[in-house]
Parts: sequence; C-alpha cells; structure tokens
Amino acid sequence: ASSISLDNEENVGTAQGAVLSFKGVPILPVPYLSFPLSEQRKSGVMPPTLRLDNVNGTEVAVPYYWNIAPNRDATLTPTVMTKRGVNLGTEFRYLEPSYVGLARLDWMPSDSLRDVNRWGLNVNHQARIQSAWTNSGAALNLSLNRVSDDNYWRDFTRTNGSLTQRLLANDATLTWGNGAWANRIRTLKWQPLQDVDAPIVPPYDRLPQI
Repeated sequence: ASSISLDNEENVGTAQGAVLSFKGVPILPVPYLSFPLSEQRKSGVMPPTLRLDNVNGTEVAVPYYWNIAPNRDATLTPTVMTKRGVNLGTEFRYLEPSYVGLARLDWMPSDSLRDVNRWGLNVNHQARIQSAWTNSGAALNLSLNRVSDDNYWRDFTRTNGSLTQRLLANDATLTWGNGAWANRIRTLKWQPLQDVDAPIVPPYDRLPQI
C-alpha cells in the first residue's frame, strides 16, 4: 500500500493505494481498505463473487457483513443476474445462553426468465426450555425449509444448499424427560418440488407424532 494508518483506540487500520500480489505478480488493485487490528469481527463489504453461465448470465454478488453484537450478526447479499434480475439474500445468526439459530431468506422480486416472484426460506432454531416438571428441561428443535415454486431447486443451486433438494422438510420437535419417561412430540410436513418428467411420491406427513 502507498500508505497505512493504524488506530489502536478503535482497533481499525486503513490502507490506501493497496495492491494484492501473489509472488510479486499484481492480482487486484484496492484503492481503499479498512481492516480490524484484532480478532474482533468488523462490519463492512466483503469480497465480491463473479460467475458466468448460460442460465443466469453474468452473476455478481457483493456481500455486506453486519456485526450487530458479539452474539448476533447478519450478512446482506444483493446479487445481480443479467438474465434474471436482482436477488436479495439475507442471513441472520444469533446465539443466546438458552437458544441458538440461523435464518436465511432469498427474495427475487421479478424473475425475468420465469416471469414470477421467487423466494426461499431456511430457518434452524434450537432451544432449551427450563421446566420444573422435567428432568433437565425440554429441548425444542425447529427446521423450516420453504420455497416459492417447483423449479426453485434447479434454478438457484448456488443460493442456498439447504433448498436444492426436491423434498423439503419442515420439522418441529419437542423432547423432554420426566423420571423414567422419555417424551417427544413432533410435527413433520414435506414440500415436494415436482418435475413433470420425473414426479416423486413424498413420504407421509406426521401431524403430529407422539
């Protein structure tokens, strides 16, 4: 870099006129760069991703990382696809003493190829619920996977790996122990993504299982 400034009070460094090189070969010029001086996370724009294929066209994604709190963060990823439109991806993570989880939503307001709005939702949540009438509390596990249409699995293979299956499970389970008894209540509902050339028969739903 042509100049580097270090702020030890804010634990932030800045570089101007920087160049990323590999074995002396310049690869990427970076006019301005801000970076942390410690292992703490820092909000900011992450390196972009560039892809090219014959379905989406040129695809450019520019993630923004938001360090909300030591136990919460989010990543906002707008993605431009020249043959489809703009996809807005949001991932939110949280960690608390009694629960932890991740929620992700992808939203494309208008898909030019399908002429319809597209979305995908993935939520995973685990919690420990304190209760005096159980041995050590109750455990809650929630897994939600939903998409807008049957073609989502083939059109957005790189957006969210949890939503590229043709059988999407939506599962909620509550378990607890009480003396010699082990108890579980579960609801499980499938969203099958059908293909007219290769239809599938989904498993039975469990509404509920006890």
